[in-house]
Amino acid sequence: MLLKSLTIALICLPILVFSQPLNGLISRYSFNGGNVIDDIGSNNAITNGASPGTDRTGQLNSALFFDGTQSVNIGSTPSFEFGLNDFSYSLWFRCDSIQLGMLLAKINPSSGFACFIGDSMNLTGAPGSFLNILNLENSTHRGVGIPITMGEWHHLVVVHEYAQSDRLYVDNTLIFTDFNAYDGITGLSTAGMDFRIGAHSLGNFYVYKGWIDDLHVYNRILDGNEVAVLYNLELSLNLSSNPFQTMRLFPNPVKNEINVTGLSKELPYVLVSQEGRIIQTGTVRDGLPIPIEHLPNGHYFLRLENQYIALVK
Repeated sequence: MLLKSLTIALICLPILVFSQPLNGLISRYSFNGGNVIDDIGSNNAITNGASPGTDRTGQLNSALFFDGTQSVNIGSTPSFEFGLNDFSYSLWFRCDSIQLGMLLAKINPSSGFACFIGDSMNLTGAPGSFLNILNLENSTHRGVGIPITMGEWHHLVVVHEYAQSDRLYVDNTLIFTDFNAYDGITGLSTAGMDFRIGAHSLGNFYVYKGWIDDLHVYNRILDGNEVAVLYNLELSLNLSSNPFQTMRLFPNPVKNEINVTGLSKELPYVLVSQEGRIIQTGTVRDGLPIPIEHLPNGHYFLRLENQYIALVK
């Protein structure tokens, strides 16, 4: 029987029905509690002072904060020696200041991969507010520098398809594709180079200042649907800090309008599609319905402050 109402206080399961991509996942670092262990493998890291921080959902001790002198070293494990092979990585970051700082790097002067905040495609010491991606083979590079908004969390995915192209996604949007051809001989050779988070592979310089969270590394390419899943992965309702314990939303499934009762004040809302796109915005207050008769049937998420509520039309 279809549910005719939804009482938020009774929700006890994560909202998203997606599961994160696991095929080809080499290592995952959630950084919960400030730890730097590999959640699924044995590529544990060593921290050089990075401390627990607040993540993008407001959860304490669920990300890593780097103060501009600190880094994390995963070491020179063969797991991240990709050579001629494809790979992808995903992470969240937030920086509040112009700088020249590495988000991650496994690179030497002529080969490897890195992403960093700085002047556009400039590793000569110039600070900036660009997000830069750099993949090198014998000094032939694929990469791009794009401006980012400081003081906000951003989701980054880099997809390296060796024989074809490199693709950069930021906040669930494909920003850039680079088809520059490699020689097909040496690959991205980084044997013996450390894989570092927050600093350059060669040591504790180009040190990053800001937050990093949820690093995933894959030994294959990710497609756009998988990028969307990773972007939406932690859109869940945390009842331990839920300020809407008395709120009711009905009906669900929805037909023409969403009815909300139990709110103590008027709130801005955002309606998000299953793919993570913003569909509609406005304000809602107790007893004022949200019209959605113009939307096609499907799954949606209603965001009130930092809480997400799953809807079906």
